[in-house]
This record gives sequence, structure tokens and C-alpha cells, in this order.
Amino acid sequence: MCTMTWWRDENGYEVFFNRDELKTRCRALPPALRVADNGTRFLAPADPDAGGTWMLVNESGLTVCLLNRWHETAARNTTKRSRGRLVLDFAGARHAVEVIKKLRNTDCASYKAFTLVAIDRHDLLVEAWDGKTMSSEIPQAPLTSSSYRYQEVRQSRCERYRELEIIHPDTLRDYQSGKDPPTAYTVRMNRPDAQTWSRSHVVVGPSQATWRYLEEMPDLAGDSIEHHSKLDIRR
Repeated sequence: MCTMTWWRDENGYEVFFNRDELKTRCRALPPALRVADNGTRFLAPADPDAGGTWMLVNESGLTVCLLNRWHETAARNTTKRSRGRLVLDFAGARHAVEVIKKLRNTDCASYKAFTLVAIDRHDLLVEAWDGKTMSSEIPQAPLTSSSYRYQEVRQSRCERYRELEIIHPDTLRDYQSGKDPPTAYTVRMNRPDAQTWSRSHVVVGPSQATWRYLEEMPDLAGDSIEHHSKLDIRR
């Protein structure tokens, strides 16, 4: 359950990602500096329940994001391996093409369905695993997922996206924040069993990546807690 948008120009790119999860799960830890097996430094939040993450940005200027494909019910398998651990496998990659090549050489039979997005200064690549087969998709914002009435939720969030007068970091930040009271269909979501738990805004420029992470309160009651982290980009 997530919604993702992005913006690009000649200097870099920005990613907006709302993570929705069940209210019974542990609260995620905000982005922190980590080091991949090959020595690459990266930022990523942590999911204490599964030990993985849904998003990272590294010192090569690469961002990797994962959205669950809850609507692929027919192909869903029953294995237990966390999809969030898969994201960490790409922390040491140098660019988006490398991520997709490695993903296609990965045996994904142990993972439930997902969409993986790899972004660098030149490419934005989307790969979908339906639980049986891997396929490339044309990047089309917003990317969204939901375990509840997926088609209706997707339609609502896409309609709101199309209402934006221009696609710009300011309008995408507003889209991510949501102006309407939160429901199961809004981008900043709340329903009895699940809610938006964090809103991420990652900016990758020529020399630095910054991460603004807004940690939401239960039932979206009260102000969010704001976290900031940064990482120098390796030239």
C-alpha cells in the first residue's frame, strides 16, 4: 500500500513516496546511513518487522523503491521471504540499468508480487513481478498499490494526480500531503486497519542526496515528526 511520484530536470530528480501499512505493524525507523557489502554508502529506513526496507538512495545517485502488488491475487505465492530484503540487495549498484539486470537474474520465486523502480540521473526503470513472471513496465505516475479495492483506489489517486495544473516538486508535495480528509482512497490514507505511516521526499542533485521523512502519528492525529538526512554523491 503505497503511492509514488517523481520529477526530473537536467540537474537531478526528486522522488515522493507515501508508505501505507497495517496499524498492527511496528513503526518503521527513519532513514539512516548504512554501508552495502561492496562499501557503497546509502540511506534507507528500516522495517523492524521484516528487517528490510521499501526505499533507498545511495552515493551513486541511485534510488530504488518497491511497491507491493496486492492486486495480483491469482499469482500470489505463500512463501515468507520479505520483499523489503530484496531492495537491500541493490544498495551497492551504480545505476538503474545495473539494478534491473541483477533483478532479472534473481530467482524471485520466494517473493510475493511486487513492482520495483530504479532511478538515476539518466533512467527511470520499472519492473513488475506477478509471482510467476517478470516484465518491464512503462513508467507512468502515479504508481500506487493497495490491499483494499485496488482499482477504485488507483482511479481515485490517478484522478487527483491529473488535476494538478503542472507537475513540479511543489505540486507533488501537495499531492503527497493531501488536502482532502484522509480515507481509504486518498494519497495520505487512513482506514480502520491501515494508514499512511510515512511520507518521503528524496532529492538527488549533482553533489548531494537529501531525504525529508515525515513520520505520521496513529490515525494521522497530530503533527508528523520530521526527520532529515543527507548523503554526499560520489563523482
